[in-house]
Amino acid sequence: MRKLIILLGIFLVSISILLTIYLFKNFLDIKINLKNYLKVGVVKVYGTISSHEGILEETVTPEKFRDAFKEAEKDSDIILIVINSPGGSYYASLEIADIIKSSKKTTICYITEMATSGAYLVASSCDKIFSSKAAIIGSIGVIMFIPQYKKLLEKLGVNITIIKGGKYKDMFSGLRNLSEEEYTMLKNIVDYVYDEFVKEVAMNRNLSPSYVKEIAEGKIYIAEEAKKLGLIDDICNFNCIKKYLEKTYGKKVLFKSYNYKRESLLEKLFFKLGYGIGKAFVEYFYKEGVLR
Repeated sequence: MRKLIILLGIFLVSISILLTIYLFKNFLDIKINLKNYLKVGVVKVYGTISSHEGILEETVTPEKFRDAFKEAEKDSDIILIVINSPGGSYYASLEIADIIKSSKKTTICYITEMATSGAYLVASSCDKIFSSKAAIIGSIGVIMFIPQYKKLLEKLGVNITIIKGGKYKDMFSGLRNLSEEEYTMLKNIVDYVYDEFVKEVAMNRNLSPSYVKEIAEGKIYIAEEAKKLGLIDDICNFNCIKKYLEKTYGKKVLFKSYNYKRESLLEKLFFKLGYGIGKAFVEYFYKEGVLR
């Protein structure tokens, strides 16, 4: 029994030595050959786009996006923006789009399930747009909701006295109907934002504003229709994008995901270790997105 334990110990030590040699060799290989890889930083836009953090729903704010995007920009040759979002705030979407357009790096968008309204504005700011076959795209338009509670409150027997300083101060209260003047005022704002939205998409996609307005009007399209209309460049899944990049740049591709939250020291340490243990492990971590 003692001899068996000794032999087992020798076997395990031998395996450890061989593994160490293998990993060290791959460490040198990956360091030497890293320049032959195309490093692609992946930044996700999932959930509602807003200027403020959501409490119960997943949201993307310009601040969160900027942090992740800037980190990706430092370490990557190309940035891949992966979108699955119904949109949200026009102004927050415009700010995110401006962050993307200000980059000197090539930016590619991949729409997984949905990029509508402000999320499509973000997508349009990328140099190239791919989408999955099942994606829903478009809804270029602007909407404003003003709920009216007056009749409901009357049924409940609730009386509310409004004391205001300023003729229009209570128009968003929902306690009275909008006047014709107020409706016109708000409609002018909506029309202005809509025109700006259309102009921005037209400029990003190299289309005429009149054409974009014709296909906009809040309409949504499946991927095939969106491609025909010029809203996306091609229908292509993640593996297809990888092959496109390898063919275009003549290099193997390494993907790395960048999260919105800042990485802890421990996460950074594990990333460094994972990066140094060899080609096979590095490719696995990048592909699977274990380090986010």
